Amino acid sequence: MNILEGITQVGAIINTTRDVVEALKPRPKPVPLQADPGAAEAYKCAVRARFLDELNRASARFIELRDLDGNGSLDPIELEMGQEAFARLDTNGDGEISLSELNQACLANPNVLNGDNPIVNV
Repeated sequence: MNILEGITQVGAIINTTRDVVEALKPRPKPVPLQADPGAAEAYKCAVRARFLDELNRASARFIELRDLDGNGSLDPIELEMGQEAFARLDTNGDGEISLSELNQACLANPNVLNGDNPIVNV
């Protein structure tokens, strides 16, 4: 073994030792969310934001798959839905279900697009 190899091995041993010492250091215990109302509220906001982001992506994908005319919204034919049920979802009355309207409908009733849901089968 030459000096360069020895130095390299010593460096590797020092790095490994540093990693082990770091892993053995006591970690502060996380503060339970109940003990810190601010942290609990921040957590709820983060979860809600992630949920809304996922809902938006899923709704956009749903529209993309159903949007036969490529206008970015859905009509009763594209949704395969009766006029009465469609009118309940079309909150602005423009004859199209936008991404926003679809998100609102899903928030109000998570099963709104389920085939067993009476609102869809009207």
